[in-house]
Amino acid sequence: MNQSVVLRGNRLNRALAVAALTIWLGGCSNGDCGGAALHGLRIRVVDARTQRSLEQMATVTATEGAYTEILTIDYSRPNERLYLGASERSGTYTVQVEAPGYAATTRTDLTVTRNRRCGDIRPLEVTIAMTPSAP
Repeated sequence: MNQSVVLRGNRLNRALAVAALTIWLGGCSNGDCGGAALHGLRIRVVDARTQRSLEQMATVTATEGAYTEILTIDYSRPNERLYLGASERSGTYTVQVEAPGYAATTRTDLTVTRNRRCGDIRPLEVTIAMTPSAP
């Protein structure tokens, strides 16, 4: 077989493979999809009076049916308290927040959905304002 025919065949196969991969990934190539695992819930906890992140640690609990999770803090944001949870998990959650010196707060019907094109989680970011408890 002629070497130029083999080279052209290999190039054609590569071109077809790239085209097929592009078409396969194309529905999610605009940045909506295909990233690292996403936390479905991103809860910012602030003081209701100052609208600043609480200085003390809060306990943020998400519940959906029998599923319960205590959210963790995103330490990549040192100046704000952002609690993360429900990793790659869609659903409708009830979130309860408790912090020393504040009245417990509950939010219901927080719905995390998936991107229709590729199924990735669409993170829901919510701010929950905590009211100081009476002395």
